[in-house]
Amino acid sequence: MTVLPKESMRKCLHKPEHIDAIKDLIQNDDQITAGALAKALCEEHGFIAENGQLQVSGCNVVLKDMHRSGKIELPKVVRNFKSTFRSMVVLETPIELPSDLPSSVDKINTEDDLEIILLGGNGEDRDLKLIWNTLIAKEHPQGDSRLVGYMVKYLITYKGYYIGAASFSSASMNLEARDKWIGWSPEQKSTLLSQVVNMSRFLIRNDMHCKNLSSYLLSRLVKLIADDFEERYKIRPWLIESFVDTEKYAGTSYKAANWRLIGKTKGRGRNDKQNKKEKTLKDIYIYTLNKSFRKGIELPDEIEKYSKIGIGDHAELDKWVENELGGIDFGDKRIGKRLKKIASHKAQSPSASYPCACDGNPNDIQGYYDFLSSDRAEITEEAILSKHRHSTICRMKSYDRVLSLHDTSSLNYSTLIKTTGLGLIAKNKNSKGTRGLSLHSTLVTTTDGAPLGITKSPCSAPKIYSKAQKEKRKSYPIEKKSSYRWLVGYRDDVEIAKELGSTQVVSVMDREADIYELFAIADKNRKMSPLIVRAQHNRGTEDESGEKEKSLFNVMKDFKNTFEVEVKIPAQRNIAKTTKDKEKRPYKPARKAILTISYGEVILTPSNAAKERDLKPIKMYCVYAIEKNPPKGSAKISWKLLTTLEIKNNDQAIACLRYYKSRWRIEEFFRILKSCCKVEDHKQDQASKLKRVIAIDLVIAWRVMLLSFLNRTQPDIPAEAFFSTDEICVIRAIAKKKTPDVNIDTISDCMKIIASLGGYLNRKNDPPPGAQIIWKGLLKLNERVKGYRLAKLETPQSEHT
Repeated sequence: MTVLPKESMRKCLHKPEHIDAIKDLIQNDDQITAGALAKALCEEHGFIAENGQLQVSGCNVVLKDMHRSGKIELPKVVRNFKSTFRSMVVLETPIELPSDLPSSVDKINTEDDLEIILLGGNGEDRDLKLIWNTLIAKEHPQGDSRLVGYMVKYLITYKGYYIGAASFSSASMNLEARDKWIGWSPEQKSTLLSQVVNMSRFLIRNDMHCKNLSSYLLSRLVKLIADDFEERYKIRPWLIESFVDTEKYAGTSYKAANWRLIGKTKGRGRNDKQNKKEKTLKDIYIYTLNKSFRKGIELPDEIEKYSKIGIGDHAELDKWVENELGGIDFGDKRIGKRLKKIASHKAQSPSASYPCACDGNPNDIQGYYDFLSSDRAEITEEAILSKHRHSTICRMKSYDRVLSLHDTSSLNYSTLIKTTGLGLIAKNKNSKGTRGLSLHSTLVTTTDGAPLGITKSPCSAPKIYSKAQKEKRKSYPIEKKSSYRWLVGYRDDVEIAKELGSTQVVSVMDREADIYELFAIADKNRKMSPLIVRAQHNRGTEDESGEKEKSLFNVMKDFKNTFEVEVKIPAQRNIAKTTKDKEKRPYKPARKAILTISYGEVILTPSNAAKERDLKPIKMYCVYAIEKNPPKGSAKISWKLLTTLEIKNNDQAIACLRYYKSRWRIEEFFRILKSCCKVEDHKQDQASKLKRVIAIDLVIAWRVMLLSFLNRTQPDIPAEAFFSTDEICVIRAIAKKKTPDVNIDTISDCMKIIASLGGYLNRKNDPPPGAQIIWKGLLKLNERVKGYRLAKLETPQSEHT
């Protein structure tokens, strides 16, 4: 019997002579089953796996495909018994936990105290298997649901106590994100799937609280599985796949152990033949055991996940929607098309309501509300922003260093009394509080301020706590506090920096992010993702020998590295008094200020709460900028910055200050979102609907901000990047009447013409006789450009102490 190459199974069985032979086998034996037929074909053609077993399962897949395509007629399956699933046999007595597990894996003698035990196959180690069954059935979220195919199980012990369990089994038959990442053909997949294993169970027992234990064990397990799997099944795996339910877990341990996130599941599961999608959507992680597995088996090179995109690429009206919101998988292509249509309408009239933006088209209006009210679980804010996030990261790849600006903004929906799912964003003396949502966004810009896009923008319903509740919450771990959002945002920056490799992502945050746990994470990621935070807390410091020193702010005042620099302070806009508690702010003209800048290195000491989490002292650099003699009537400028960027000379200190000053770009972004895109004017009966339309508005606001930047910095950008062909024709027709020799080729040319008509259009209620069509177009143009003009914002003066 000759063993054929693996990839030949499908081609072999699809040959005309072999199809005829299969038909003869079926006709000559009316009692033959599909399984028996597959076994006979494997024996005849030598379909044998590397472990010496017949490839009956793979052959069955090929036969079923041939049956569906009408090439053969498989025998009907007759079952004379009812298939049942037996529950796991478990121990009745509880399994004891250790009482002395350290708070961090660094404090464990991992060679002697931490052991990973391989369970034998073929009925061996019965007592250990009972323990494994008990741990998984009683403490793992999947319970006693069955595992299929190949199986390798492990128990994890600490000083003889069982603290966890894990298992590896056969890979998923169909996993779109994985198959796309590998790039194999159906024929290759049917024969090579056994080279991929699934980490089907991973458990650290619920009462085991040990920092970094999960990521450490994941790293240990991936080193063991290749040899153990090969010894048992004579197959050496190339890849490991695993799934993380993001409704319960963040996947932090997988990321820390260098697993790679490649996509999401569809929610179907192994046995969903009716496409009901009843499972939760999960993140798909892979770990490559053999980095050269693509060589020699005709697999394509790994597709580059992020390819460079220029900041002005795809800016044209007919391209940008596809590039920022196209190709998103909502489980129905029609929903993706509807999203792009909604975005296209809103982009042309960002300040208008959607019925006005789509010119009152009843079908478009109905489609808009159907999209917002759809019960499909796939339509989330994260999914809507996924393509824009991908394009943003592609734009980031074109730069050596980018700024990731983080901030939170409250969205006021106090008039939506009947809307469910809203939170409280502010206290109100006359009621229970102001209803609304909280938006924590990450805007990425170049070091010159060009907006590259939004990478993350979770929207939540916040709560307001009483003084007693606030005091109680101080003892909570950081993961249970609202301030944890700053850590989540920074970790996302780190993951992006890892993906890009050659692009440094500088995270810039305001005083709310003065969190010791955040500094501890940033301390480990200084090179790829430095952090800049404005200091809020006067923390303790120590010297190199560990002796206690002055408080942070006093140390800053004593820095020896000092110099002065003159800066221009823009004019400060007049703000009228809006509430009883908010004072009126008068207009202040632009001025020059002399700032005294000092810088140096400090060692911060952890607070008592941080010490309980075993956090160590952290080295950071400080930059202190103060205006010692402000003019009368002006607030004194005072910035105290903490950073993991290296600050050892004046130029580096100035660069750090310039990066922090760029944080105002996200303030401008929120202003565009509210004043131009009118994000607080939406009226929906559920917060979930509001979140979907907010996600679309985020992309629109970024585009308005980008075009405003391009108009200021690249005035010669073609008009087609913002205006449609019909709009440009109307503008040119008007321009010729006013100035016959003028050229209308750039955005700036178009803006000047429309601006000259703005007041006239706003005053007139009726179009001139015979000009209804042009008049309607001009009104729409004027409405859209209003939003564009709102984006041309001056940088505010500064934040003041």
